[in-house]
Amino acid sequence: MNRPIRTKELHTDNRQEYARGFLRRADEYVREMVRAGTLSDGEFGGSAISIMAGFAWREVTAALATAEKDKKYRSSPQHRRFFKVVTRAFEQWPENHDWNPIDENHLRKLLLIQAGYFEARDAEIPWPENKDDMARYAIAFGAAYDELKRWAGQYGEIRHNKNYTKLRAYRAKSMNFKTMDHRTACKVMSDVEALIEQVMGCTTDQLLKEEAA
Repeated sequence: MNRPIRTKELHTDNRQEYARGFLRRADEYVREMVRAGTLSDGEFGGSAISIMAGFAWREVTAALATAEKDKKYRSSPQHRRFFKVVTRAFEQWPENHDWNPIDENHLRKLLLIQAGYFEARDAEIPWPENKDDMARYAIAFGAAYDELKRWAGQYGEIRHNKNYTKLRAYRAKSMNFKTMDHRTACKVMSDVEALIEQVMGCTTDQLLKEEAA
């Protein structure tokens, strides 16, 4: 009773246990109020506790209903299908394409970045005002690049502006079930598959059928 219930904290699989615990805390809270004199047990009789418990029960029920309504579960078959699509695309990736992924994980990361599912970090290296500062500029540029490369990881991507005074590193976000919700997964997977279809010239279903054949 010290703070409001947050919907994200409710686990519908344990809703009965949670509701019982909430009612127990409500009961204890009212009893403390009676002992402290904030509520008069004589005035409210035994109904004070039941009234507060009733309010608590309705709050829990409403919050649980909202949580259940909003809850979307990630699909394991959908997840596995997506990775198979990327693997199949890597096996047939055009040699003349601008991207030259070293493996299917590299291709997946590139596709995720292209689909907008990424994190970014910037670095700025001012252009030297005179030629004498070029050596210091080159050292600063190399240091900034190396730092961004460490942050972006093996499959990250680093781009620069035309003047070589700004760097931006991109790394794909994680697709694990804890960090990627169902709605985001559906959108990102759909966007990535659209990119694959554009490059391959066929649908992702056709790619999978060719693998099965």
